[in-house]
Amino acid sequence: MTEPTSRNRDRLPGTSDPSGPCPRCSRPSNFGYPGSIELTFKGGVYAVGRAGGPERIASRRASVLECSYCRQRAAVVEAEHNDRGTPSWRGLHWWAIPGSTELDDDVPDDVIAAYAKGVAAAHSTSAPSPRRSDYPDQR
Repeated sequence: MTEPTSRNRDRLPGTSDPSGPCPRCSRPSNFGYPGSIELTFKGGVYAVGRAGGPERIASRRASVLECSYCRQRAAVVEAEHNDRGTPSWRGLHWWAIPGSTELDDDVPDDVIAAYAKGVAAAHSTSAPSPRRSDYPDQR
């Protein structure tokens, strides 16, 4: 993991800043980092791997974060970006969707539907809007 350049306690967690509100329990927390898996790669760009051979360089990855409070895990799809020349990862999509906990059975269906729409709308604005520069490997 890279060290965060600035912390924002209201921002959803990622591997560059593993703190913030838990997408599952909504409490402020620190997060453990069990691991990541690469999803997409920079076209035609390779690095020297541990065994000395060529290794593809990821541009997107899925990371797992574990809340220190509720001990549940969340997934975040991250994009690589450079912050003042230092490579780091920025969260794009989170699962579970923040605030999507189940509501009580006594809550009317129309309220649940309105709540679900609000959660979806809030989630769609929690990550930065994708830009063409977020997809350098796709032409």
